[in-house]
Amino acid sequence: MAFFEDLKKNITDAGQTVSQKTKNFTDEARMKSEINDMDRQINRLYVAIGQNYYQAHKDDASAADKESMDEITRLIGEINTRQDKINMNKGMIKCPNCGAALQAGSVFCNSCGKELPKPEPAQAQAGGKFCPQCGAQVADGSAFCPSCGAKIQ
Repeated sequence: MAFFEDLKKNITDAGQTVSQKTKNFTDEARMKSEINDMDRQINRLYVAIGQNYYQAHKDDASAADKESMDEITRLIGEINTRQDKINMNKGMIKCPNCGAALQAGSVFCNSCGKELPKPEPAQAQAGGKFCPQCGAQVADGSAFCPSCGAKIQ
């Protein structure tokens, strides 16, 4: 009988050990996940602090990180140039008031509500025509404007 009692105790102890190890493993995985979440929050805050610092000091010639800030300014300009080209290819224009992307030919900005200036067609060159939508010069025989994609009549 003692044999079965010892066997029962050993099985119970082994089960408790496995159960405790499983709980420890689960707790460790949960804590590692929480640590990763906190690390991501810290990194977002670092980025926000850096952006705020850049905005406050980008024009300060004596700033400690002037070279890096100048490079950020240059890259932002390049991004904006490429985004403007993408928008132009899509027949979009930029609101002069808030910078929102708008369909070419819009009369009002759908972001800030400001009335948009009507584009003035460029001076006609000999034999040239102009897009009635955006005013861009269009080659003779073109069926669509290369700037905004409007149909040429």
